Order: sequence, then structure tokens, then C-alpha cells
Amino acid sequence: MVDILTVFLSNVSMKKILSVILLGGMTLGAFANVGFVKISKENPRYFEANGKVWIPNGYNLCFPRPYYYDKSDDEAFALIEKQLKALAENNGNFIRLWVSADFYQFETAPNTFDPKKLARLDRLMRLAQKYGIRVKLCLEHFRNVKNFVPTKSEQGLALYRYMFAKSIYANDFSSMTEYLQSSKGKSFYLARAKVLADRYRDNPNVFGVELWNEMNCISAPLNVSESWTSEMLGKIKLLFPNHLVMQSLGSFSEYVSYTYYETFMKMKDNDVAQVHRYLDLGSGMDICKAAIDIFAADSVRVLREIIKDKPVLLAETGAVKPNHSGPSELYEKDKEGSILHDTLFSAFFSGAAGSGQIWHWEEYVLKNNLFWHFGRFAKSIEYLNPIAENSVPTRADTDDLRVYVLNGRNAVAAWVRDVNSDWRSELERGEKPATVRAKTLDFSNIVRARKVAKAWTYNPWTDKTEPAEVKGGKIALPDFRKSLVVRLEFAK
Repeated sequence: MVDILTVFLSNVSMKKILSVILLGGMTLGAFANVGFVKISKENPRYFEANGKVWIPNGYNLCFPRPYYYDKSDDEAFALIEKQLKALAENNGNFIRLWVSADFYQFETAPNTFDPKKLARLDRLMRLAQKYGIRVKLCLEHFRNVKNFVPTKSEQGLALYRYMFAKSIYANDFSSMTEYLQSSKGKSFYLARAKVLADRYRDNPNVFGVELWNEMNCISAPLNVSESWTSEMLGKIKLLFPNHLVMQSLGSFSEYVSYTYYETFMKMKDNDVAQVHRYLDLGSGMDICKAAIDIFAADSVRVLREIIKDKPVLLAETGAVKPNHSGPSELYEKDKEGSILHDTLFSAFFSGAAGSGQIWHWEEYVLKNNLFWHFGRFAKSIEYLNPIAENSVPTRADTDDLRVYVLNGRNAVAAWVRDVNSDWRSELERGEKPATVRAKTLDFSNIVRARKVAKAWTYNPWTDKTEPAEVKGGKIALPDFRKSLVVRLEFAK
């Protein structure tokens, strides 16, 4: 069988290849002090860079929504830089980018690439480097070459049909299945990927490369998507030998999702196990209608049980109108950022390799100016090294508190959530969260015979750190509202 990369090279003129390579202008020398993100050999549940643990703390900043058609590049990038700067100022270090979204889509026809759009990607990457933000590149997102029809669980996406069809392929393929199965379709996909690889394969500011946004949601049989993914994971790894390569699937909102996630995330060349899950009142799973921390933590737990030796990321999350028909109306009321807070903390303290990564960047995070939450998450995990600690997630719940614990060799970190405050009480009914008073955590089964050398609490809502008293493995908590972080260090 003729190799697809060879087919690609035969279809694209050397003149075109050279023209896009020369536009990149970014070399390894520009990143001399930045190491590539790798999976830790010591603890493959986590990432490392430059020999140190690296915990992604960020969100989806996939494309500038208001700036598709009628604004200048300078205006669009002013918006982008505003967000990157705010994220960096709050110790955020990660974003996800859709290189196939209209603003960045550099493929104007099969094997034809727009230098101006590529220049936009270069400009974004320079800004990311400036602010110390690593970027996950999502290569594609369309779901049919024409006439996209969403699945039942995502009927709301019919409002955005234009985003999920790829009209430039309409004359080349009769269906999505033909695109995925044919050598021609694969060569088109790899052509785009090679353009990016020639620009960024030596760039450690790239966190990794994602093959497709929500591959199981495209208009093709699942076995076709599986076969294509299995093949392309290896092909993209050859193009990006220095980077992590991964796939993503649609929201974990239906019971059939268990099968999808087990099949795709277990693929040997899939470096990172990613999950998407939202608060969605149209979901077929009741857990997607529960408190934010409950459904987020559960998604991480399920993937950790399926995949024992890979990092897990809650890579898309937040709140949507039923069946993904738009951003949730709750965002207008959530000025304090409870939804964002719960997604950030619950994912990591349930054993994910990083914070939960919210989707609605401009309608929610930017609009409500919630970047400070990334800073509070960063402060909560300061000095925490889950690789060296070999941290294991567990729970220590009480009647009034959900307690998510990372139990390590020499340290314990826990995120404590008041069970009496959630999106229904706070945002739907407008009830002010009550102050949690005079509570004690029983960590005796976690502490066991270890001697506590230091104990303290951190309140991510007030940014206040206090020493904590521990007696017999029981920790007296200060008064707090909504949530609290607890840290213990043991004598060595």
C-alpha cells in the first residue's frame, strides 16, 4: 500500500510547501529555556517539562468569536492578547486552539494554503510564547463535507451548521465516510498537518496535537472513525515527534459514551485520555444535571478506571443550554465564577493531570472577568508535586462536605466542597451560599501512623491562608463559604 505521506507529497507542489515553511519563522532557538511537555516516566498519570512536574492550568481559547468577518486582525488580536495576558497574570499556562476555525483556517481549497491565515497562527504562537502559555493544537472539527445533521444529544448544534461542514471538499467526496476512508481524503488531512508540523514541530510551546474535535460525533459510522483515528495517531506522531498526540470525543452525556471512551482512549498511540462533559439538562445521564463538581469528578474517575497509565484531562466543560444549543443562561448570573471554580478544582483533585478546562471563554470567563480563578487554583497547588508524591485520589466525605483528596507519600492535598451550595441553589434560586462553620475533617485513615509536620488551609475565595490544627488525624476547619483547600505535610 502506498504511504499516505508519499501521496501527499506527490499532490502538493514543492513551491507550495516551501512557501508555507518559510512563513513560519519560529525556530527551536527561540524556545531554548522551554522544555517539551512529556508524560512522566515515574508517574505516567502526570506531565513534566524540564524535568519538573507540569500541571496545565487553563482553558479553551479556541477562536475569537466576535471577530470572524468585520474586524481587523489588530482588533482581533487585541482581544486575544487581553485574554492571554490576564491568564498569564493569574499563573495560567495553557490554552486549546482550533486551527480549523474560520479565523485561523488556512486551507482555502484542497492543498492550497493561505499565507495570511498562517501568519495569524504565527502571531498567536508568538503571543503565547510572550506570556508563557502552552498551546494544544486541535487540527480539525468539521463533521460532514456537506449537509451536517447533529446527533440527537447535540440537536442544538443545528444552529451552527455552517461551522461543522467543509464546503471546500464538497466536490471531492460524496460523504464523510469517503473522506475518511480514501487515500485522497487522508492526504488532504495530512497536507494540512504537515504545514503545521513544518512550522511548529520544534516548538516546545506547543503542548500537543489533537487530531479532531469530538471524533465520534462526525457523520460517519463509528468503526470508520475508529480505524481512521488508529491510523492517524501514528501518522501525526511521525510529523510531530516531539509532541504529545491525542484524540477527543463528544460530551460524556449518554450511556453509550462509556463504549466510545473505552475504545478511543485505550488506543496505544493516544498519549492523553481526554474527556468532555457539561452541565446539560438535555442529557440522557442524570449525572450531567448534578452539581458541577459531581459530574466533573465522575468523568475523571471513569477515565482513570478505564486507562491506568495515561494522564487524564477534563478537556472541555462548563454549562450549556439543553442539547448544546448555546451557552447556559446561568453564566449571566454567575458573576462570582462558581461554575469555573468547580470545574478547575474538582477535576484535578479527582486525579486529573491538570485543571478542568472550560469551554465558554468569551461569553463567560472574559465577560465576567473570572481570570482570578486560575490564580487561586495555581496558589492551591503551589509546591504540590504529584509525581514525586505518587499522589492517589481518594475521598473523605462527611454529611455536609464532599472532600476530594490527593494522598501522597509525604503530603496530602484536599479540596473541600459544601454540599448545600450548588448551581441550583446559588444561580437558579438565587440563594446566597451560607457560611460553613465549626467543621472537622476526619483524616485518620489517611494520616495513619504518619506524623504531621505542617498543616494549613487556603481559602480560594478570600485568598487567605491559615494554619490548621490536627489532633488524632482530625482537622479543625476555619469558617468558609462554598469551598476550601487543606494541605498536610508529614515529617520525613
